[in-house]
Amino acid sequence: MLSRWLGMIFLSLCLSGCWMSRGDLLAGQTLSDSGFEGEYTYAFNELNPTRRVSITRTGTGVLSVYEHPAVNYGATTKRMQTLELGQGYFLVSEPMSYSGYAMAYGLVRRGADGSVVRYRTLCEDWVASIPGVGRDGTDRKVCGFRSFTALEAAALSLIRRGSLQPETIYQPVPR
Repeated sequence: MLSRWLGMIFLSLCLSGCWMSRGDLLAGQTLSDSGFEGEYTYAFNELNPTRRVSITRTGTGVLSVYEHPAVNYGATTKRMQTLELGQGYFLVSEPMSYSGYAMAYGLVRRGADGSVVRYRTLCEDWVASIPGVGRDGTDRKVCGFRSFTALEAAALSLIRRGSLQPETIYQPVPR
């Protein structure tokens, strides 16, 4: 998972573990609008205590996430897809390239205060044991998903377990 609103957030989170696939597992699924459009800030690092992102809707269930430039980091734009899972949770995907993988996945939800909360999706033993999921041969912290069914099962199980841990909280910028 990288350390920018779904850009760099996926990369830094993959260091602690993440969910990935070699192809786009949301292809063919009915994407959902998340309502996450807006301006946000989030805690980043010591040089850049706060980063700013702008999220715009570019199609049904498709977002463009622009990360504003900061010290030692240029501006980036990422394309995200969102699929509603229920109870306000969304499965998000982002194209990326990491060790042969093409897509990274995360779980997000809008907070009661209007924030957008990204939760940890680690490659825990119970996730890796789901049929259609396997640990990466070189990076055991990466769960490689081979089907949408397996990805959906892992996400719904994580929600049902009630053990979600916030990874990053994106606070809305006051207007």
